[in-house]
Formats: sequence, structure tokens, C-alpha cells
Amino acid sequence: MFLAVLGASGQTGVHLVQRALDKKHRVLALVRDTDKMNGLVRDDSLEVVQVDVMSEDSIAAQLEGRELDVVISCLGRTDRKSREPSTFHSDSMREVVGAMRRAKVKRLVCVSCWWTVSWPQDGRPWWYRWFVQSGWSATHEDLAEMEEFITMSCTDINYTIVKPPIFLTDGPMDTRELKAAQLEQVPFSGFRPSLSRANLAR
Repeated sequence: MFLAVLGASGQTGVHLVQRALDKKHRVLALVRDTDKMNGLVRDDSLEVVQVDVMSEDSIAAQLEGRELDVVISCLGRTDRKSREPSTFHSDSMREVVGAMRRAKVKRLVCVSCWWTVSWPQDGRPWWYRWFVQSGWSATHEDLAEMEEFITMSCTDINYTIVKPPIFLTDGPMDTRELKAAQLEQVPFSGFRPSLSRANLAR
């Protein structure tokens, strides 16, 4: 397959790019700063290009004419720990989808997270959901808007929204079986559900 990866120089994106290349896929890394990819992935077949992720024209210029199979977005705020309101995820996704339509790419995978919406079926007490959502409310609201845009306005796109736990770690990829469920989140035990970025990429 031929994959275009947005946010390829990020903590999750690097793992995804490396795993895709290890599986002999072609990868086009779309990054805001090409210098950040230096030394992160060692594969001569990787093509790295700079794009403005807030510009449909900039993204489309790199997607058009390449016969891509899928666009994968691992985009995240550079100030991801900030609690200031932001529309980065929702605004950039609108530009990405617009570019995909121009390039006639029909498959989209993007990373969001748990608890973007209230989901009492998770079995957590109300105060736990309040604690988690209040800590990342600015990002969650933006990701919720991004998800709503995709699900309501992208019926022409074959999309998957990947929702890992909010506590991502730098741990290694392991050999445990990974399963996906079509839910807002999956049952878990303990106080701090986590997943390594390497396993998320896997």
C-alpha cells in the first residue's frame, strides 16, 4: 500500500512510519518541519515533504497525482499540554479532507482519544470522568468537533477514528494480542488506562 502520514515526526507518527516501512509499504511523510525527521527513521525509501497542515492547497499539492491508498493523521498540537482552547484538530482535519477529495483519496485513518464525549457505559464513576475530561477539556472539545465533522460531513470518505486511552506511554511494542472494538472506549481495570505509542502504531 501507499500511505501518506501526517504528523510523521511526532511521537506516534514515527512508530507508525517505521512499522509501515518494515512491512514494505510505501510511505509519504507529511510534516511541518522536515528537519525533525532527520535520524528518526532509517529507510532510504521514505519520502519526506513539508506541508502546512492548515492549508488544503499545501496538502493537496503533495497528495495529487500519487495514487495514494490511505491518508493517516497522527497530528497533534505542538503545545499539547496547554489547557488553552484550540481548534487545531478540527480545523486541520477540514483541510486534510478537502485535500483528499481533490486527490481522490477515499481512505482516512486518524487518531483521537477516549472521553471526547460523555459515555456513562464505561462504568467509571461520574467524578472520574469529570477528573479526566476537566484536565484535557480544551483538547477533548476540539477532538470531539473533529470527530463530529468526520462522522457527519465525510460520508464520501471511508474513515476510521482510532481512540486510544489518553495516557500514552513511550514503552516498547509487545507481543500481546491487540483487539479493536467499535466503542467510545473499551473496558479497563485500574485508575490509569494506558497504551504505548508503539502499540498504538501497531
